[in-house]
Amino acid sequence: MKDRDTASTYLEVGMRYADEGEHEKALECYELALEIKGRAGAKDADTAALYNNMGLAYADMGRYGEALEHYELSMDINEQLGDGFGIDAAVTYNNMGSAYDSTEEYDNALECFFKSLAIKERLLAENDLGLAVTYNNIGSVYDSTDEYEKALEYYLRALAVHEASKRENADTAVIHANIGAVYHYGLKDRDRALEHCRKALALKERIFGPDDPNLAETYETVASVYRDAGEYGKALEFYHKALAARGGASGARDPEISMTYREIGSVHDLMGDHEKALEYMDMALTMDEDILGTDDIATAITYRKIGIVYENKGDREKALEYYHMALAAKERTQARSPETAYICNDIASIYFVRKEYEKALIYCNKASDILAKELGEDHYYTAATRSAIDRILRESEKDKE
Repeated sequence: MKDRDTASTYLEVGMRYADEGEHEKALECYELALEIKGRAGAKDADTAALYNNMGLAYADMGRYGEALEHYELSMDINEQLGDGFGIDAAVTYNNMGSAYDSTEEYDNALECFFKSLAIKERLLAENDLGLAVTYNNIGSVYDSTDEYEKALEYYLRALAVHEASKRENADTAVIHANIGAVYHYGLKDRDRALEHCRKALALKERIFGPDDPNLAETYETVASVYRDAGEYGKALEFYHKALAARGGASGARDPEISMTYREIGSVHDLMGDHEKALEYMDMALTMDEDILGTDDIATAITYRKIGIVYENKGDREKALEYYHMALAAKERTQARSPETAYICNDIASIYFVRKEYEKALIYCNKASDILAKELGEDHYYTAATRSAIDRILRESEKDKE
């Protein structure tokens, strides 16, 4: 009995450490509890909970392989106890799905989320918020795979559960924000995007206050809606709100603040204020290089954005310099991603304008090869790049005449 009580105490202390974000300390407590359980030869519900909590700690530390190993151990015990279809199993399946989602293993993520959902739909009331968690997670996977109609379907199911429960909370705001984002980025429905983003902001402002980091992403979605509508003044207003929420206005340094600087710069570029655009892009780049280094994907994006500003400004030499920096960074990280192909096309377009057709052809062919393999032969961007190659060849032949 004493060992059992001691193990339970270690489990509870570990959970408190986890709540405070001290995952290493949490794991130490869980290991001590597990050691006691092992000495007693116990494989009970508490042991399954220990493995599940260890999985959560590893996941929060970004160690998803170890997280999945511990979730599997938790599931094995649940099945041995005849609880493979109980609510604890549903929770662990949901956690496994989140780990797979984080590593972009979307088919595995959906399999786990649907297993969790099948159990929850059988055991929980229709207005239980546990259902909403899994509906929202399934929507998020479909969002990530660009299946926007399916994403919206599950986000709306999650919202319906919250509305039926008559308990609006921070999670309700997250769901509204997700719906707003999918309407904007995926389905291009400006009015519905703004409707749900405003609901998300109203809830978040009431719960957290107007300058809390929880509002930043939704501020940026609203800003993006206004930017795409050509309402640049409103776009800047909301990007600056996002910047304040992230702490950028007070001098904080973070990759997400850098991203906001970059977006503000892009709006100034669209307004034709290239110098102001470069001012914000330079702030983004300084932060990216200092925090992430020159080989990070975010740094590559900033290099490319700076190149775009210089090209819009008419300084093709500078634009080419930054496009090449972007390409070098991408090739060291994601050599065959569609974004790498887009940079190749940027470079090719400048060489084409300069009538350096051989160089233009090299980069266009490289882009075409990547796009055909990554997006498919029939994709719009692949076809557009093939058309650009044909144009380069025609202009090259004319130049020889």
